[in-house]
Amino acid sequence: MTNVWGGRASGAPSRTAIQEQQVMDHNRAERTSLRRHAAPYSPSPGELRTRAFHLPYYLIELAAIAGRTVSEEEVGSLEDAQRMRRCLLHPPRQEHMACNIPFDERLHSRFARFIGRLYEVESSPVYVWTENTYRCGTFQLPSLLDIHAGFAFDATANLYSLSTPDFRNTLFLVPEWVRGRGERLECITRGERWASIRY
Repeated sequence: MTNVWGGRASGAPSRTAIQEQQVMDHNRAERTSLRRHAAPYSPSPGELRTRAFHLPYYLIELAAIAGRTVSEEEVGSLEDAQRMRRCLLHPPRQEHMACNIPFDERLHSRFARFIGRLYEVESSPVYVWTENTYRCGTFQLPSLLDIHAGFAFDATANLYSLSTPDFRNTLFLVPEWVRGRGERLECITRGERWASIRY
């Protein structure tokens, strides 16, 4: 069940539907990649070089999300990232809720209350996921309350989400530029607890 408050022309696909299709396409490509390593995963020399190249950018990205300096020691292994990616690519069927807000609204009290309500129903630590997570390793915040809402529009390279360790609840925060409306933030909650929370 999907509830989108952003509004759209009759018959036109919602941004949420488009975003969901993008996620499905991305996951399909990732599953194809994962089939190449059915055996226990061990990073190749090339993957280790890729990690070394992208890690400085990833730490900057994580600092923007956490609102503080993040050290290399706080980043998990590539093995953990690959193992968790398998779980993310095969989530149980889950309801989701979505809304599209002005990007600057993330700094207002309404967005803070929204994050607070999500925390009230699920206060566990959360893993931060960006495209660089798969290249560099996992990163965990103590809870949703530790998100730095002041992250810049271009702070994350790609889809940015936060998932509970059991992957039963996920929050997607997707900055996007919309013609005629400027900078927007797509907020999608998914899972048995977070999907019930309305913005």
